[in-house]
Amino acid sequence: MKNIVSIKMIVLLVSFFITSFSIAQEFQIPKVMIFGDLSAYLNDIKTYEATHNYSEGEITYSWAVTGGVILGSSRTKTISVEWTKKGMGVIRLTSDHYLNGIETTTKDVAIFDNSPESPPNPNIISQDCSSAVLQRTGNPISIGEEWYWQGTNKKGIDTNYPATDNYDVYSSGVFYIRAKNTAGIWSIGTGTI
Repeated sequence: MKNIVSIKMIVLLVSFFITSFSIAQEFQIPKVMIFGDLSAYLNDIKTYEATHNYSEGEITYSWAVTGGVILGSSRTKTISVEWTKKGMGVIRLTSDHYLNGIETTTKDVAIFDNSPESPPNPNIISQDCSSAVLQRTGNPISIGEEWYWQGTNKKGIDTNYPATDNYDVYSSGVFYIRAKNTAGIWSIGTGTI
């Protein structure tokens, strides 16, 4: 009877260890992980770090990024990324440990556009044969946002002519007004007349 109980106990223990090993394999915690922000704004620079649970040994790192640019080396434990495309970015880290081999892990990063809305088209409030006076329509939407006249430069970033004032024009052409937010980001589009 004692032998039967011992055999049953051994079978039970072996079954337990096999099951535990199978579960551990299926739900294995990655040995290398990426720590850093899961979201960013366009042109933000964020830092990401590789952490590992290896007890010893040298590790080599190789980073790759989609939707941004790695600033500096991609072969260090920590990297800085400038996010350059809105949408979903991806960071991929491949690490090589002399005992545990090569492991690759990824992290998705949501990249948002924080540029201000484009101002509406301005109006002509007066004109004669040689000049016109332009006036903005509407007001900036966000606190701290300001609008600026850009003359005939569609991509201008001139802050010399705030759109709180009317804009005097002495030549023909297409004229633009752009918004700038408190982060120093310019509107992608323009108001045009």
